[in-house]
Amino acid sequence: MNNTSDFIVRSSDNKLQLVVEVKTKRGSDSNWAASWRRNLFAHAQIPSAPYFLLALPDRFYLWKDASIKVVPPDYEVDAKQVLSPYLKELSVPLDELTEQSFELLIRNWLDDVTADHRNSWSKTRATEQLQRSGLYEAIKDGLISTQMAV
Repeated sequence: MNNTSDFIVRSSDNKLQLVVEVKTKRGSDSNWAASWRRNLFAHAQIPSAPYFLLALPDRFYLWKDASIKVVPPDYEVDAKQVLSPYLKELSVPLDELTEQSFELLIRNWLDDVTADHRNSWSKTRATEQLQRSGLYEAIKDGLISTQMAV
């Protein structure tokens, strides 16, 4: 495992709020995600943050203030619902994106969330769950980085 996360997001007052891992694994479940997250924290230098997001093409798994133990995600949402505005622009189906392309897609979504571009979000059950989690408010006007400087 590497020693960095794919993205970290700081709030407008420069406090670490979100760590994001992006993977192209398909067909996961919350038990797999919980074990994978625990292994990541055990074997890599991932900072503790109020939110941790594992973004997969079919599911987003979000933990809020969770320990590094194997615990199920607090939120599990349909990634296609969250990413639907961006998927319309793709010439390749979501399931065929490379990991690098999927990371760029997630970066675009994070850019819109931090910029509070609510008009570009689809109003779906998934986006409403993420909003209720407090994530959107925590990273509003925040700074996204691919660096591990904490």
